[in-house]
Formats: sequence, structure tokens, C-alpha cells
Amino acid sequence: MSEEKSTEIVVNTIRPKHRNFCNEYLKDYNAEQAYIRTYPNVKVASARRLASNLLTNINIRAYIAQRIKEREEIVLYDAAYVVEGLKSVYSRCMQAAPVTKFDFLQRREVQVMADDDNGNPVGVYQFDAQNANKALELLGKAKGLFDNKIAPDKPNILADEQYAEMKAIAMERLRIARATKISELMPEIIDHVEI
Repeated sequence: MSEEKSTEIVVNTIRPKHRNFCNEYLKDYNAEQAYIRTYPNVKVASARRLASNLLTNINIRAYIAQRIKEREEIVLYDAAYVVEGLKSVYSRCMQAAPVTKFDFLQRREVQVMADDDNGNPVGVYQFDAQNANKALELLGKAKGLFDNKIAPDKPNILADEQYAEMKAIAMERLRIARATKISELMPEIIDHVEI
């Protein structure tokens, strides 16, 4: 039997009031309060016992489990969407953009040039370090890299290959920054970087 048919069977086998109870229960997972909200004329003393009886019903439990699964799928989709968005923001912020200025003689934007260590002219580039760092911070929080608690199922250290890959990327970006004279724009950052 397909999952859609089993879902329809569960939904169709419980009464509308029971479905309302399940939906109220899923708001705060308080069975007694859900029962009182669904059946407002019930005595408070009876609500706990009656709610407990409803929660032992197989069809009601199946309906609640199905609704919880639907919620988890939505949350996982949203979490994956946010992580992909953060990766996109980080990539965009790390792209080196040429620094330009308006040249009145040529009547157009021209790239700012500077001399490298050998005296050769090179273009000056900049990147959005603040937002790139914020995107990395949010990604780290989403992945649980900054948790102080050590859980066996969530290690809070990077695997060796991830660390090596991140270090290689940082070294390459540092090399590009030094080669394109970003060090002149941000000497306090570039000169103190030790990897």
C-alpha cells in the first residue's frame, strides 16, 4: 500500500473532533490542555484521563506521527535551503571585485592600479570580508561547530580533510590578497595572518 493511501486511511478513520484534538496536541504537546481546547465543556478533572485514552488510540497515534513527520520534512527543507543560501552568500562575498574609479578623461570607470613588490602595475581588488565572515559564522552555528557540549553523535571538530581543505582555501585567498595589494587597503589584517 502506498504512503498516500495509508495517509488517507488514517485521516479518514479518525473523527473530526479527534483530528482537532491531534492538531491542538501538536501545538504544545500538552494532552490535557489540547483536550480542554477541543472539548471546552469537559471537566478539568476528567480532561487528563480522557486525553490519555485518546493518545492510546492507534489511529490517533498514527495521525500524530504522520503530522510530526510532515513537520520534520518541512523543517529539514528549510534548514537545507538556509545552509545553501549561506554558502551562496559566502561564495559571492569572497569573489574579488575590481576597485574602480571614474576617469574624467576617458569618461568611464577604470580599474585602480597599484605596483606589486617588483614595481609592476597590477589591478587592485577587494572582497566583502565582513559578510563572508558572518556567513561562515552562521554556517558553523547551523552545523553545530561552536557547541561547547560534546555529544558522541555531533563531533565539534572538523575532520582532517575538511581542515586541510579550509586551510588551503585560506592560504590561496591570502596569496591573492597579498598579490593584488589588498594589504595596502587592510594592512592590519593581512600582516597579522599566520596560517
